[in-house]
Amino acid sequence: MTMRLLVTGMIFLQCACWAAASEDNGSTTIVLGAADITSGHLCGNIIKKAYRRMGIDAQIKYLPAARSLALSSQGSLDGEVSRVFSVGERYKTLVRVPASYLSFHGKVFTLKPSVKVNKPLDLKNYSSGILNGIVYSEKLTQSYRRIYGNSASQLFNMLIADHLNMDLVILTEVTGRTAIALEFPNAGIKMAEGNLMDLPVYHYLHESKKALLPKIEAVIRTMLASGEIEAIKESFINNYTGGHEK
Repeated sequence: MTMRLLVTGMIFLQCACWAAASEDNGSTTIVLGAADITSGHLCGNIIKKAYRRMGIDAQIKYLPAARSLALSSQGSLDGEVSRVFSVGERYKTLVRVPASYLSFHGKVFTLKPSVKVNKPLDLKNYSSGILNGIVYSEKLTQSYRRIYGNSASQLFNMLIADHLNMDLVILTEVTGRTAIALEFPNAGIKMAEGNLMDLPVYHYLHESKKALLPKIEAVIRTMLASGEIEAIKESFINNYTGGHEK
């Protein structure tokens, strides 16, 4: 009980510090949450640059996906760097910026040649490893066997160890490819050719910050039209995987 109270107090103190940082410079600082996975870091780079154009310093807190979403929806953080469309339907305190600025591909990764997933319905035949707090993979597997992990590395380690007879892992192509290239290049993990889902992602603001929405939407649309976002994405992936992918 004492340890639980200590941990709760530390989390509260950390959130208070973030809130203070957000207020120090008035409207010139915003504190956003992002999933601490490769795709989250990519999106963080994009959104940070977008706010810089507005004269705002966007501080990104990379956290476990579920925790980031909880803190953002509570208002302890000012919003989410990137989430799928359905998050705005589920969390009414989060306001979606209408412009989708990236699209990821949900993919199956496996070691087992017998695993054949050509469409989402095929997942019913297997035990899937998914990231805790990632909404799209939770929806894909909501009626099927699934095992939660807190990072791509943890999921791939469980896959290699055949933990609880895990058959496959569901991640975005970017997160899966970079994790394999950097940490598991010789493990034999294969990415399926087909996409489980195409995942347009959106920036979300807590309702207390919705006055920023028109300006950040305009900046994102300008960056999309100029090709800047695509260039950031390609540079990011090349920096992660260059010379490592097999």
